[in-house]
Amino acid sequence: FAERELVLATILDKFPATVVDAANHYKPSYICRYLLELCQEINSYYHEIPVLKEEDNDVKLARLSLLSCIKIVLQNGLWLLGIDAPDEM
Repeated sequence: FAERELVLATILDKFPATVVDAANHYKPSYICRYLLELCQEINSYYHEIPVLKEEDNDVKLARLSLLSCIKIVLQNGLWLLGIDAPDEM
């Protein structure tokens, strides 16, 4: 995987701890900042890394799986904040 994918995976890994910290400190802003960081990173990733144009099918499937995980985390984070996630962007 490219370094960008590792960065995204590292950010995804922080989600459970961020939720626990937000709950323990009564600070939903922790989740907001986390989601903003994730969105900024995925935006950069999307513009720099080919996903659907990738010729190696295994790499393409791995990237699509990563994006699917990001979608789930974004939906869950927004849900925790009482915000409905859009179906498409």
